[in-house]
Amino acid sequence: MQDKVAATATGFLLRASDWLNRRGVMVQWVMTGNGSHYVYDLFLKACQFLEARHVRTRPYTPRTNGKAEQFIQTSPKELAYKNTYETPGKGQGG
Repeated sequence: MQDKVAATATGFLLRASDWLNRRGVMVQWVMTGNGSHYVYDLFLKACQFLEARHVRTRPYTPRTNGKAEQFIQTSPKELAYKNTYETPGKGQGG
């Protein structure tokens, strides 16, 4: 079972990195929790392949984990959804 979870996490990492690279963003760091699938050899080799430094959160450290949780909550709002802005029409200073 552990192999399947590690393979899933690794596959996601590689697909996400590819998606970001196609948009001009290079993955330099990968921050994960301390789940065993993140320390499994397959995941670590994927980080090496991407030349990305793997950083794990410290167990039971609210400061680090809180930052990761805040990023997870903020990223969909700020990055994933397109914001629309109305442009001023004629006579509105535009």
